[in-house]
Amino acid sequence: VWLDKVCLHQDDLLNNLMCLPVFLAGCNQLLTLCGESYLGRLWCIVEIFVFLEMGGALEAVELRTLDCLNARTDNQLEGLVSHFNNFDARKATCSIAEENDRLLSIIEGANGGFGAFNETLGKAMVLLAHRE
Repeated sequence: VWLDKVCLHQDDLLNNLMCLPVFLAGCNQLLTLCGESYLGRLWCIVEIFVFLEMGGALEAVELRTLDCLNARTDNQLEGLVSHFNNFDARKATCSIAEENDRLLSIIEGANGGFGAFNETLGKAMVLLAHRE
């Protein structure tokens, strides 16, 4: 199971993050703890995308919404799904400006750019929300 806060050495993030595809390819499951700021944190959404791109199955992603996004009622689920449907990677940020710029340029230069990235992540998150 991949849980970034405990799977990455927090004192050497830059070197660890370069190995992210290798780390995620070796995982059988990805645990996602989704709170209000989740889609605004660029590294979080990149982790899901990389996991799926490295051959991880959507069924292996476990989405857990935190109390602030509790999706137990139909109205709350609708709000969560709307949040995911309106996802745009360009609105997400990293705490380190250099990493933010680097990740956004990688997404922009990838096959399909922001449109494909946003669509892939948005659809995946909607499916995960309905499954929770």
